[in-house]
Amino acid sequence: MTTAEQAFNITPFVLAAARHGWHVFPLRPGEKRPASAFRDWERYATTHPDRIQAFWSGAGSTTASRAALRDWS
Repeated sequence: MTTAEQAFNITPFVLAAARHGWHVFPLRPGEKRPASAFRDWERYATTHPDRIQAFWSGAGSTTASRAALRDWS
């Protein structure tokens, strides 16, 4: 991870995506895999601002993903 990546705060962008109704979850920095604490990412994908703040506040995650959720009914 570069110094620029470490200094960048993605949280406002993640919150903006959530306000648009997109369920989000943290990824490992620089990867497209869920953060190690989120093996069951479907369970943790959220639009809740408090959960988003908690996910991205201390974990050092600089990457986020929008969950590809589909209504199969």
